[in-house]
Amino acid sequence: TQDKKYTTTMKNANNTVRSVVTVESDAPKNTSVQKTNSKSDNELGSGVVYKIVGDTFFVLTNTHIVGEADKVKITYGENNSIKGDVVGKDKWSDIAVVKAKINDKNIKPIRIGNSDKLVLGESILIVGNPLGEEFRNTVSKGIISGLNRLVPVDFDKDNKNDELMQTFQIDASVNPGNSGGAVVNKDGELIGIVSLKINMPSIEGMGFAIPINEGKSIAKELEKNGFYINENEPCKAECEITFSFKRVIFRAYRSFMDYL
Repeated sequence: TQDKKYTTTMKNANNTVRSVVTVESDAPKNTSVQKTNSKSDNELGSGVVYKIVGDTFFVLTNTHIVGEADKVKITYGENNSIKGDVVGKDKWSDIAVVKAKINDKNIKPIRIGNSDKLVLGESILIVGNPLGEEFRNTVSKGIISGLNRLVPVDFDKDNKNDELMQTFQIDASVNPGNSGGAVVNKDGELIGIVSLKINMPSIEGMGFAIPINEGKSIAKELEKNGFYINENEPCKAECEITFSFKRVIFRAYRSFMDYL
């Protein structure tokens, strides 16, 4: 019997899992989706190792995963765990940075791609930990199904939009626990961080990821200051019109836009 051909997709999947960890905070769950882990009521998701400085690993994840915690549990490799420090977080972008000293030579920083060059319809892989450690290193495949999506997010669950997140749309399978996980392109490069999806009985395959160029820029500020200040010009009239328009369009399923 001939050996199975080792495809580029297989290579990218096996390389990416070496950069993805599980992130769990002691904060109460911040999403309306079902429990991601039957053994825990804590917020749990994924994270991506994006750089190493000395013996310190830096992990990109989501703000809604770390919550208000200063420390989080990082699980890696064969169910090894360690406490990591929350370097900084920005709730408006849902980007957070955690650092930890991980003693595992198999954990590698992921290669960073360029999300400004995303192409509608290009193939992607999603790597994360849906439902927690029991299903760690789960890989799903899909395409980029939408670019430049402004997704309304209700942070405080008061049924009012608080922010329009800049994302791109994906059709690959994502589930609770995938949040903070990696979106990689055909070259195995990180192009996005999974954040949320539309959770409705009649809707399938509408997930959203944060472009890595934005995530990388925010992470740099979080490393430096612990917080992020958006230096763009204040929103003018046309921005408010866009926000109002999106509020109307998304009103029907606002409550179904869930973090993962």
